Amino acid sequence: MKMRGLLLGLAILAVTLTGCFHDGLNADNIDWDRSPDAEIISATFCCGFTTMLFVQNYIPAATVWGDGRIVWTAIDEDGKRSVWEGQLAADSIIGFVKDAAQEGFFNWKDLYEDRRVADAATKCLTISLLDLKKSVCEYFEGAPQAFHQLYDVVAEGAGAQNFGPYMPETGYLTALEMTFEEPPTPDQIHADWDAASLNLSLADAANGVWVEGQALAAAWDIVNRNIWANVVHDNGRYFQLTLQIPGLSFTEPPAQ
Repeated sequence: MKMRGLLLGLAILAVTLTGCFHDGLNADNIDWDRSPDAEIISATFCCGFTTMLFVQNYIPAATVWGDGRIVWTAIDEDGKRSVWEGQLAADSIIGFVKDAAQEGFFNWKDLYEDRRVADAATKCLTISLLDLKKSVCEYFEGAPQAFHQLYDVVAEGAGAQNFGPYMPETGYLTALEMTFEEPPTPDQIHADWDAASLNLSLADAANGVWVEGQALAAAWDIVNRNIWANVVHDNGRYFQLTLQIPGLSFTEPPAQ
C-alpha cells in the first residue's frame, strides 16, 4: 500500500513537472525563424531616468538572430562600452531555451515590479520561437533569481564561438551642438573631429546623416568611449554625438 502511494506520488510529480516544462513549449521540437534578420533572443536593460543621448546610443545587452549570430555588450565602470559579435550553434540555442523552460521562464509573469522606486530602468529577456514568444521584464526587483541567471548567460555571450569586436556597416549620426560660457578644458573634451579627412563637418549632421567608412568608424569609437556623455570638438564648436545602428540599436534610426 505504501509502495503504491509512493509510486502514485512520483507519477503526479512527474506529470506536474512535465506540465510546467512543456506549458506552451514543444520541448522535443524547439525551432525558430532561421533567417539572419529574425531576432530570436534579446536582453535589454534600459532606460529609466537618463539622457536622450544614452537612449539613442543604447545597444541591447545581447541580441541573437535566427542564423545564430549574437552581438553583446560590456560596459565598464567608466562608461566605456565594448561590443562583441560571435556565433552560436543551433544546439546551444536549443539548450538555452530548454534551460529557460526548466526554470519556468515560459510560466513567469510578463512584468515583475517594485513601484516604490521611481525612474529605474527595466530589464527584459525575450525568447521568440516559431510557435511561442515570451518576454519577461523586471522593474527594479521582484523577478525570480533564475531570471537574472538566464539574462546573464546571454549578456555574457552565451558561450559564443569565433567572436571578435563588432563593427557596424552603416549608422545614423546626429550631432547635437553644445554651448558653453567658457570653452571646455582639454580634459573635458572626449575627442577631436577631423572634418577634412572624414569629409564631414559635424555641423552638417545636426539633423542626422547616414555615415559609413571612416566617418562611421570615428563616430563609433567616440560613442563607445563613454556611453553616458561625450564632448566632441570640431572647428571651434562642440557637439554631443548619437549613433544609431539599424537592426541593432534600442531605438531604430529613420529609414534610409
